[in-house]
Amino acid sequence: MGSNLTNAIINADETFLTTLSNKGIYNRALKEYESSVVTNIEIDESGETIKAEFTDAVNISINGSIQNYKCTCPSRTVCKHLIIAVIAAREKIVGATLCGRPQNENETPETDDHAGSPLQSQQPDFALISEITPKQIEKLTSKKIYSTALFNVITMSKDSGDSNSSVEITSVLSVSFKDILTGKDITVRFLPIDDLSNLAKNITCGCKSSDFCVHKTEAVLRFIIHKKGRLPDEFLPDSSQNANSESVEINEYVISYIKEFIGDIFRVGLARNSDAVSQRFTQLATICHSQDMANAERLCSRIAMQYELFEKKSALFSTDYLMSDLCALILHCEENDLTELDLSKNAVLIRLCCPGNKLTKLDLSKNTKLIILHCANNNLSTLDVSKNTALIELICDDNNLTTLDVSKNPFLQQLKCDNTVTVIR
Repeated sequence: MGSNLTNAIINADETFLTTLSNKGIYNRALKEYESSVVTNIEIDESGETIKAEFTDAVNISINGSIQNYKCTCPSRTVCKHLIIAVIAAREKIVGATLCGRPQNENETPETDDHAGSPLQSQQPDFALISEITPKQIEKLTSKKIYSTALFNVITMSKDSGDSNSSVEITSVLSVSFKDILTGKDITVRFLPIDDLSNLAKNITCGCKSSDFCVHKTEAVLRFIIHKKGRLPDEFLPDSSQNANSESVEINEYVISYIKEFIGDIFRVGLARNSDAVSQRFTQLATICHSQDMANAERLCSRIAMQYELFEKKSALFSTDYLMSDLCALILHCEENDLTELDLSKNAVLIRLCCPGNKLTKLDLSKNTKLIILHCANNNLSTLDVSKNTALIELICDDNNLTTLDVSKNPFLQQLKCDNTVTVIR
């Protein structure tokens, strides 16, 4: 009776069953099992079908795999009856229960038909997961989440040889690593599958997300590295195998990651960011340098420095400077996309860089702390900086300006505009 289902039942330990359901359902099922709620448990000769009956008149049948079952109870998710049925079947097969209850003296453990000895479990094989393709991952999640996870894995692997993650295979596949943003330990667990189309239904994450989150995506990529030593070229953004109209150039790929990463920073909150954030911005600065993204490199370096000051609780740390640079970096990443920009709620903004967009107007009346303004190469026909009395640097060439009044800007040291613009001082 050495079938796939039989082997899965033998391997169904506490880790497997809590991954399949959750800790609460597992504990409740274990308690009720000890109360002898199973009135009948049947395993067919092939070992591929298990049927159980319960004192509450519920019936359940399991066919081929533990995840393929039908239960007459009203639950729409993994129910306690499935967990109880697996525990009961495991006792019947191997003569031992998860709760330590001894086997009935009238029962004998099932034996292998050929060897005549108690059945031995075979460790699940998760090799199928390592054969997943980038397109299959993108179908499970989104391109944005996939890009974020891929960027995390690639950069951390280069810096530490992926030593910040661990892989353990028991009854389930467990991949553990630290969340780059919060620094929290994350464990993603995979149940055995026989088809990649079932992957999303058989994976759980420590962040409790029901979606195919960035952690689950990272775990898949990290397992591929564990199995193959590195990510195959098809996963890399500059791979020749991906050189088609739908491929993402490396600088666009970095920009996409930066925008998502900064969005996560704001969602989590600055005070909850981990020490690894400064390291990540240092890495981003290095990557931007290699891609000739000078402005992004400079901003990433400044942000990294501010985070280091924040981590050291230095008096030199400035929330205004950090927020301003984060906003500036987002705006830089949005270059060529912006047609309008609402800064009315950014009263603490001290630096604004938004060159190379399609802005036709720019309201700076609420940004009285602004000291640096770069808005070149837009479609501005007017620019009012009368409220920005602290302005030191103004770059506004390649616009549609005819006049520019800087009479209210006594501290202005650098001004760059077109020669055709009439400047009022």
